Order: sequence, then structure tokens, then C-alpha cells
Amino acid sequence: QSETNIHHGSKHQHVQWNDVRNLFINNPKFEVGSICGMHFSMNPTTKSNRSFTAGHIAAIAKLDQTKSPYKYLVFEKDFGIFGISRDEDLGKVFQTISDLYRGMNYGILKLVKYGNVTKQTYDLVGSIAPLQTTIKKGFAI
Repeated sequence: QSETNIHHGSKHQHVQWNDVRNLFINNPKFEVGSICGMHFSMNPTTKSNRSFTAGHIAAIAKLDQTKSPYKYLVFEKDFGIFGISRDEDLGKVFQTISDLYRGMNYGILKLVKYGNVTKQTYDLVGSIAPLQTTIKKGFAI
């Protein structure tokens, strides 16, 4: 389990890619083969000023690229499920998700390991031909 908060000097009220990049890229607890829940939460100050506490969850798997064309699989309720091949594209997807919920002021992100990727996961991913649709310059799913 790993956790991060917004950098103290940030002008943003919600988590940014720069705040959490290392949580995904250089985190020894989020190793290849891990399936994690990506839990967003409000910081304690924001929680204390609201009549309810909101949270949001997405799931992300870190894959072995010798067995898969993708480095990550992401599932998010509004965007669906898709594969990502590069860390930079994970950053774009993460920032899009974070920006979508910016009004909730999610200031905390926690990765919680749910399990491990199985051979069946790689077999399924490998059996589906990639579909590429350009959303905007440099961002494709």
C-alpha cells in the first residue's frame, strides 16, 4: 500500500500527475504483475468542510511488456477499460481522470494491492487486437 498527498506548494486543490508520478513509476510496492485499486480521497481539511466524504476508485494493472503490448491496464467507470504502453500516456490518462473530479478536491491518492495478474489476463489481453482512436494530439487509447 502506498499513499501520496498534494505537494504543499501546489496551486491545485486536487492531485496532479507530478504529485503521484513516482507512486506509479518508481514504486517497489507497485511492481510488474500487480493489480491495484487507485483510491482518491479528500484531504482532512476538505473533509471537515463538507457534509459528506466523497471518494473515487479506479483499478490499474502493471503488466510485463514481454507478455503484453501494454504496460498498464486501467479501468475507470467513466472512461472504461484500456491499455497504455508508455508512462507518459499513463500521466495523461491520470491527469484527465483527476481533472474530471477536480470539484471534489481529491487531495490524497492511495494504491491498494488487490491481487496479481494471471496467465489468463495475458492470454485475454493478447487475444484482443489494439483499437487506437486519437482523442487529442499525443493521447490515444
